[in-house]
Amino acid sequence: MSTVTHPGPGETTTVAPAGSAKPRPVAEFLSTYVFSKDHKVIGLQFLFSTLVWFLIGGLLALAVRWQVAWPWSDVPVLGKLFAQEGGQMSPEFYTMLFTMHATVMIFLVIIPILAGAFGNFLIPLMIGADDMAFPTLNMLSYWVYVAGFHCVWCQFLRGRWCRFQRLDELPAAHH
Repeated sequence: MSTVTHPGPGETTTVAPAGSAKPRPVAEFLSTYVFSKDHKVIGLQFLFSTLVWFLIGGLLALAVRWQVAWPWSDVPVLGKLFAQEGGQMSPEFYTMLFTMHATVMIFLVIIPILAGAFGNFLIPLMIGADDMAFPTLNMLSYWVYVAGFHCVWCQFLRGRWCRFQRLDELPAAHH
């Protein structure tokens, strides 16, 4: 059995055998929503990613404010992570929290939501363009953003955020 579309004036008839086009839902989903080159989809990807990071930055701010409000008291949910300090937040970890909060809010929320979400979604619509000038580069900008926030978050979780080598730890300092 074949499907026939009836042509309009000046069009040709196309015949496609039934069963020749098998639906591939996973590949279609990946090409439509994950690796899309459409500026609206990329704008929404930036928007939802920045909203997730806004939530994470808010939780970091909450932890910073907990330390300011009740210094040297047990942290309610995260106290088990601070078993070495008796359930209390160390000054080094407070510095990491404060710096990570600022980094997340500036580089992973404010800038991407303005340039990535609103810029990708609204600017082409406002100027009447069908799409961005370089759609592949536009898609890659989102995936570089994703790789960047994975690098930042992994460094924070490893405890290496804001860890500078002190001058007295340098080998040349012991001469």
